[in-house]
Amino acid sequence: MSKVKGTVYILTALIPVLGLSACGESDQARLLNMVETKQTQQALELAQKELKNNPDTPIYNAIMAQLLAETCVPERCPTTNPEKLTQIRNHLNKVSGVVEVAEGQTYNVYDKLPATAERFLTINHSPEDYLKFVQEALPENAPKARFISGMKDVANGALRQGQTERALTMLRAVSSIGKEGDPSVALSNYMLSFIDNGGYVGAERSAALEEVLKNNPNELRNFIQNISYLIFVKTINHPVEENRTFDHFIESMTHPFETMGMPSLNSPENRKQLSIAILETTQDDALSNQLGKLIQDPEGTMTDEQKSAQVRTKLLRFALITDPANRQLWAQFFAPALETAEPNTSLSYLYDNIDLSLIPPEVVVENNKAIIERAEKVSEEGGDVSFLLKEIIYRPDAQQLYFDEAAKTLVKKSLASAIEREDYKQAINYVQFSPDQAAEQGEKLATTLKQGVRDLWEADNFVEMEEVANFMRTSLRIPYSLDVELLDFFTDYLNSDEVQGKLRADKPDHLLLTRDEAQVDLGPKMTYILDRFKERPDIVQARLKTLAIEIPGAYSTANTLHSLAYLFNDKNLNELISNAIKSGIVNDQQIEPQELALVGSKLILLWPDINYNFIINEGFKRVENIDDARAVWKVGNKEFKDNTEKLRQQLASLMKGIDLFEKGNITEAATFFTVLSDPQYVQAAQRYTKEYDLLIEPFVGTYYYQKADDDMHIAVLRVDRSQELLQARVEMTNLVGSLLSQSEFLTDNGQVITHTFDVQIDPETMLLTIPDDQKTITVETGNNEDPTKNLGLERIYGLIKTIKLMPNQVLVTSKNNESFRYVRASKELGYFELPQGSYGITNEISTNDPATSHVLPVGSILKLETMKDPQTMPVEDTISGQAKNLLVYPVSGTIQHPTTRTPLEVTGYFNRRNFVTELTYSYPMNQGQTIFDAVIRCHLLLNKLRCAGHNKHWSRKRFVNVVEGLKAK
Repeated sequence: MSKVKGTVYILTALIPVLGLSACGESDQARLLNMVETKQTQQALELAQKELKNNPDTPIYNAIMAQLLAETCVPERCPTTNPEKLTQIRNHLNKVSGVVEVAEGQTYNVYDKLPATAERFLTINHSPEDYLKFVQEALPENAPKARFISGMKDVANGALRQGQTERALTMLRAVSSIGKEGDPSVALSNYMLSFIDNGGYVGAERSAALEEVLKNNPNELRNFIQNISYLIFVKTINHPVEENRTFDHFIESMTHPFETMGMPSLNSPENRKQLSIAILETTQDDALSNQLGKLIQDPEGTMTDEQKSAQVRTKLLRFALITDPANRQLWAQFFAPALETAEPNTSLSYLYDNIDLSLIPPEVVVENNKAIIERAEKVSEEGGDVSFLLKEIIYRPDAQQLYFDEAAKTLVKKSLASAIEREDYKQAINYVQFSPDQAAEQGEKLATTLKQGVRDLWEADNFVEMEEVANFMRTSLRIPYSLDVELLDFFTDYLNSDEVQGKLRADKPDHLLLTRDEAQVDLGPKMTYILDRFKERPDIVQARLKTLAIEIPGAYSTANTLHSLAYLFNDKNLNELISNAIKSGIVNDQQIEPQELALVGSKLILLWPDINYNFIINEGFKRVENIDDARAVWKVGNKEFKDNTEKLRQQLASLMKGIDLFEKGNITEAATFFTVLSDPQYVQAAQRYTKEYDLLIEPFVGTYYYQKADDDMHIAVLRVDRSQELLQARVEMTNLVGSLLSQSEFLTDNGQVITHTFDVQIDPETMLLTIPDDQKTITVETGNNEDPTKNLGLERIYGLIKTIKLMPNQVLVTSKNNESFRYVRASKELGYFELPQGSYGITNEISTNDPATSHVLPVGSILKLETMKDPQTMPVEDTISGQAKNLLVYPVSGTIQHPTTRTPLEVTGYFNRRNFVTELTYSYPMNQGQTIFDAVIRCHLLLNKLRCAGHNKHWSRKRFVNVVEGLKAK
C-alpha cells in the first residue's frame, strides 16, 4: 500500500468517529460503537483513557473486560499471560450485571463473555484454557450459567468423540464452578463418578440425580442423550479386560435405565426419548467406529465398515425396544439386519425384548414379507430357512393365513432339498418346524439322519449325535439302536489309519518305555465309548484285543497291549505282552542282531518273562559271519555276555579271545582260542590265530652255535611253528663231545642227542620258555633189560636260563648270565651243509692224554668230500650206540696226520638228522710199527669244526679226545 493510500484509509476510518463526535455523541456510546464494529485497538485506547478519569464507571470496566478477553484468546493468556486474567477479574468486580449507556442503550458483558470464551474451545481447542479463564477471570458472584452450559456441551462432545480425558476435565470444571444444588452440577458429579469408577455409582448419588432429573426436563433430556455414550465409556474402562467387548456394551444397553442405576426413569416417554437419542447415535460415525473396535473378530474377516454397520443395526434394535411402534426405526432396522444376519443361526434377536403387540400391523406384514423373500433366496442357496421362518409373526390383523401357508410350502421344498444333500441338521429343523412333513419323506429321511449320526461320531460331537438318535427313536418312531451302530463305528475307528498310526510298531523301542510313558490316548471317541459301555467293559476290551492281534507290524500286538494297558483289567496282561514281544522278535526279519542284543537286554529288565536265553538264541541265529557276531557281542551288557558263556561256551570263548586280542593282550587271548573245538568257531578264529603264526614266522630257521663251553652244549637250534598258539617248536642238538656218559667200565663223550621241545612264547619279549614237564628227556640205552633212561635238560644242552628270539639269531643265556649267540644259517628247517673242503685242528679241548691225544692231534688236516646222493647203510646210533640202517651221505677224503707225511684215507658218512659226520681212518704209531684205527665224530658247522675221537679197539674209552678247529677258506 502506498503512503498516500494509507493516509486516505486512516482518514476514511476516522470519519465516522469524528462525525459522531461532532454530532454530540457521548463517549460511552462512541466506545460501545467501536466495540460492536470490532475497532478493538481504538476501543482499548479510548477505554484506557476514560478509566484514568473514571476508574469505577461500570460501562468502561465492562467494555475493558470484554476487550481484554478478546485479546486473551489468540495469545492463550491463561497459559502465556495469566496476569491478564487478573486484570479482567478486577474490571468485572466493578460490574454487577446489565449496564445502562446514554441514549437508552444497555450493555451486558456477561452475555458477551461466554461466546468469547468459547473460542478457547473452537479455535484453540484448549478446554484447559477455557476452564482457567472461567475460574480466574470471573468474579465469585458472576452469573456462570452460560459458561457451565458451554462446558457441558464440550464435555458431551468429547464424550461422544471418545475423548474421555477431555470430557472429565470439563465435567470437573462444572462441578467446581457450579453451585451446590444446581442440576448441572448434580449431573456432572454423577457422570464423573460413573466414568471414574468404571460404571459404578453409589446408590445414594444415583437416587439424588434421579430426583433432580424428574424435576428438570432439560437435564433429563441431556442425560438420556448421553446414556449410550456413558455405557460405551463404562465398557472400555471396565476393570476386567474380558468385559471390554461390544457384547458387554450390548448387555448393558439391554436395560439402560437399570444400568445407570435409575430404574424409575423407565417410563414410556423416557423410552421414546431414548429411542430418539439412540437413533441419533446411529448417525454418529465416531461412536460407531469406536464401538466397532470392541467387536471381537478372531479370524479377522470383518472390515471396519462391517463392524460399524453391525453397531448401527444393534443400536437401532435397542431403539425399537424402547419404542416398538416407531415405523421409521423399523424401516431403518429390519431389512438391513435381516440381510446381514449370519446364515443357519437363530434370528431371535430381531424381536428379543420387543413388545410384539405394539408393532403396527403394516410393519408386521412388511417384516414377514421380507422374511419370506429372504428365506426363498436362502433355500435356493442350500441354506437353512427354519431360523428365518421361526421369526414370522402370526397375527390375525397381519395376514396370518397367508404367511402360514407360505411357510409350509417353503419348508416342504427345503426339506426335500436337505434330504437330497444329506443335510441332517436342516432336515431335523424342518421336521421340528413342521412335523407333518416327516411322514411324506419316510425312508429317505431316516437314511439322512443315520448318516448324520455317523458324521457326528466322526466329528466327536457325541451330545448332538445322541440327540439325533433320540429324535429318530422318539419323535419319528424309527427303530434304531445307537449302541449297535456305535460298536460298528468303534470297530471302524480302531481300524483307521489314525489309530493304527499311533499303535503300529515295527521296532521294539516303544516297549522300553514305562507304562505311563507308553500310554497312548485314543482321543474323545475312546473316552465316549468307555463311558457308554461302562457296564459292559468286556465288549470294548474284546475289540481292543482284536485290534492288537490284527494290526500290522512285528511289535504292534505287544505295543498295543502295552500302550492301552490302562484300558484292560486282565491280570495276565504282562504275560500276554511278553509273549507278544517274543513273537514280534521271532517274526522281525529286519532287526539287526546287534540291535536285538542291545534292545533285548533292556527288554529283559522290563519284562521278566523274557530271558537271556531267548534273546541270545534269537540274536545269534541272525548272525551270518564273524563281524555280525562281534557286533552283537560288543553291544551286549555283562549279563548278556555271562549268559552267552553259559549257553554257548565256544562262541563266548571266541568272543573273549577276540576282545583280549584287540586290546593287545594276545597271551591271554590265546588261552581262549586254544579251547575252541567247533569247526565254525575255529575257522572264525583263524583271522586272529594266523597272527600267532606271523609272530614266529620271522624267526623260523636253522641256527648254528658260535661258541660253547662247559655251561652251554648246544650245537644246532631249529625254530619252527607250533600247532599251538603262542608256542614254538625248538629242536636242539648237543655238541659232539659235550655229553659225558661214564660208568664203571666205560667213559663215553660221543652221544649226540637231537630233541624237540614245545616251548611257550612271550610275545612282548620273544623269550622262549621250556615247560618244566619237558626238562627231562628219555633216551634209548641199547640195553634190553633197561631200554631207556632219563637225562636232564641241563646235562645234555647246558645251563639254559633264557632263550630269546632276535632277528637272524637266537640268544641263549646261561644261568651264569653268559650269553651264547646262535646265528641263522638258513630260514629252512631242513637245512644242512654237506662236509666239503679242508679243516684244520687248532685246539684240544679235552685234557691232554698221551694215551688218547694222538687220535686227532692239533695240526691234523682233514680234506673231505661228500656225495650228494644219500645211501642207506648201517650206522651207529649216536644215542644208544646200536647199529641202525639209516639214510646218510657217504663221505670220503684224507687226513694229514702228524705221524706221517703221507695223507691217510678217510671214509665215513654224514647224518643230516643230527649234523654228525662220522669218519674212520688208520694211522701209524711208534715209527710205523703200530697201526691204530681211529673213529671220530664231528660237527662241521659253517667254518667251525668240533670232533671227538678214539681208537676203536679201546673198550673203555670212546670219543674222549675232543678237539676243535676251523675250515680253511
